Amino acid sequence: MIPVLMYHQIGTPDRENRFKGQYTPEKMFARQMKYLFEHGYQTISLRDLISYAKQPTPAKDKKICITFDDGYESVYTHGFGVLQKYNFTVVRTKNPLSKELLEKGGPV
Repeated sequence: MIPVLMYHQIGTPDRENRFKGQYTPEKMFARQMKYLFEHGYQTISLRDLISYAKQPTPAKDKKICITFDDGYESVYTHGFGVLQKYNFTVVRTKNPLSKELLEKGGPV
């Protein structure tokens, strides 16, 4: 089984924001990514996730899929640097972060 982590926005919402539960504080996100890196996790794409689902993977094979819903700007401004630091890739669903990032084809 390969874990899938789903994030929506990174940062702190305004007090009047009714979607507070969709935010992951910046420091918490950074700690989570650091933990994954220090414990040997490697990120994979959805395509790889589907392939792995069709065949058993050894428990020692630490794969994880990180997803971001909607591609909010906060993912880029607060998360991109952290993801780059650990050379993690993510899956973005729905709206693109930016055409430039998608064409670059690197992390995020």
